Amino acid sequence: MARFRMSIDLGAFLGMRHISIPLTEGGKPVEGIFIPTAINGIRVQADQRPEGKGNQSKLRAFVNFMQRTYSNAFLQTVKDNLIRKGEQVTLYNVPAYQVCYSLPEETRNIIRAALKKRILRDNPNLAGQEDVKGTELSAAISRLMPFQMGDSYLMEEQQYNSGYASPTPPQAVQQVQTFTQAAIPTPEDDPLNGGEIDDLPF
Repeated sequence: MARFRMSIDLGAFLGMRHISIPLTEGGKPVEGIFIPTAINGIRVQADQRPEGKGNQSKLRAFVNFMQRTYSNAFLQTVKDNLIRKGEQVTLYNVPAYQVCYSLPEETRNIIRAALKKRILRDNPNLAGQEDVKGTELSAAISRLMPFQMGDSYLMEEQQYNSGYASPTPPQAVQQVQTFTQAAIPTPEDDPLNGGEIDDLPF
């Protein structure tokens, strides 16, 4: 059976921050990644599974991805770049798929409506346009929406235990002095339940 390796760029999520927070009073700050939930279509739920079988966080928050094929033109560009660098083109160094963030259409529309307000506020010249394919407004919204978040590569069988992502140097960390554990929204309070997202994180 074929094995694939993939890396997901969490920085593609809207409002993502690399932060440092104290988890215990007087304790050493812990670095972590903060990803706003509503604007990224992420639902957080209590983990109702029995003790010992659930997550240590007592929470569940699924994000869904799909693999899509690249165009032949893109793949040829990748191969040409490898050859230009003196590398041999193989099945394992050319991406097999693009990894895309997948959201239900209803959720995607709610997020796009929130982004539309922000873009129109900053770009009044786009007023009067609708979020339909071919308009500048629609293109601006699509550029913000998290979608393509990584690549998926076929793995040689003997390499399936190797690491996936290349290490990158740490980035600047935003300090957060205090934090409050967020309440888990009920279905009625969930902004993705047909409501509006008002607190854009940027």
